Amino acid sequence: MKHLLQLFILLIFFIATSCKKDELPTPTEEGKQTLGCRVNGKLFVAQRKSMWQLSEEISANVQERDGIMTLYIRGTDSTIDGEPSIYLLIDYDRVQQGVTYSFNDPNTGIASAEYKYHHTTTNSTEYITSQSLFGELKFTLLDKDKNIASGTFSFDAEDSQGEKVEVREGRFDVLFDK
Repeated sequence: MKHLLQLFILLIFFIATSCKKDELPTPTEEGKQTLGCRVNGKLFVAQRKSMWQLSEEISANVQERDGIMTLYIRGTDSTIDGEPSIYLLIDYDRVQQGVTYSFNDPNTGIASAEYKYHHTTTNSTEYITSQSLFGELKFTLLDKDKNIASGTFSFDAEDSQGEKVEVREGRFDVLFDK
């Protein structure tokens, strides 16, 4: 009987710890390397499939793009087939803390975003923001001395076939490289 009770307790422990929580990362402003949102209502959290995986779940850096210094933030969930990714881009020299930016045409605006889903290693679908679709990005913290960027985002994006994706309740807290 004692062994049966121990087995029952062990079973309850495994069930409780294996349940996947449907929660977004807690909003922080410390550079904790988090990014999460809901894509078409489903939870998306940047994470690796295993600790042995070489690619990073979150990447953030400042790069020159067409003569503009651009802050790139990417989060990938490699636990989901297709390893979907969220990309946020903004003009690093013009971005200000506390201001809400609308996502515009990626070629002419200060900010843009995209959702990318990889069907195979050579085939993917990109959903990109545009001037005609809803989208916003707000930096609740932008510390250019400590290289910390934190904030919120939501956007609609579409692929080349006109299929739309809705990204909502987005939040991030990243350390970025310059």
